Amino acid sequence: MKYSQLYSELERIIPRGLSCDWDNDGDMLCLDGERDIKKVLVTLDITLSAIEYAKKGGYDLIVSHHPLIFKPLRALNENGISARRVCELIKSDICAMSFHTRLDAVCVNDALAQRLKLEEVEEFSIEGIPMGRVGVLSQEMTVEDLASYIKEKLGAAFVEYPRIEKNIRKVALLGGSGGDAIAQASRIADCLVTGECGFNKAQDSAEAGFPVFVAGHYYTEDPVCEKIVKIINEVDEEIKCDIFHSNIFGVK
Repeated sequence: MKYSQLYSELERIIPRGLSCDWDNDGDMLCLDGERDIKKVLVTLDITLSAIEYAKKGGYDLIVSHHPLIFKPLRALNENGISARRVCELIKSDICAMSFHTRLDAVCVNDALAQRLKLEEVEEFSIEGIPMGRVGVLSQEMTVEDLASYIKEKLGAAFVEYPRIEKNIRKVALLGGSGGDAIAQASRIADCLVTGECGFNKAQDSAEAGFPVFVAGHYYTEDPVCEKIVKIINEVDEEIKCDIFHSNIFGVK
């Protein structure tokens, strides 16, 4: 399948109209829209390590969740890390697409809900876009037990949670940076699971009786890579897709 054909199909499935106004995603880097795409590397972030892996593996295209280019580049050289990534892709003749907040709306938090085995999953909107999900656990859990459960199911390096007594059954989800969703989530669920949240927001929420579980930006969004692979293979089953796990952080 040609690059332009694949991108058009992905735009249909993951429509631009679901992106936040401040976002920059979509067609990130393509020097020839008629190029045949036979091998795709899917990753959360287009890091230098991901690019090196793609070079060695002979991939034609990298598809990411986080945008390759988010802020305007002032120069195309190797002095800045973002520009360096673009230069490496150009030199290696590798294309790039990124699907960010519109992918949040389509399936990022569905993937998270599936990983946590939530039932009766429904959408809720952030900034008018249906990014969040809310679902029900198969059985009620304490705050401490749910933290352990989240850590296990996501393979997370850590889960921050408040030491308060509360039984939880209904869970709101917003992978990545979801601290701004606390007020809305507290009206529809017993807790919020997210990747990042400011300390004061989480503390104030806990004292108000609404626990926020912080499991890491990467760990709450990386499950979507499997969804991206599925979407691409539904478009063209002959495209070979692999996943590169882009997390570079460790925890002691």
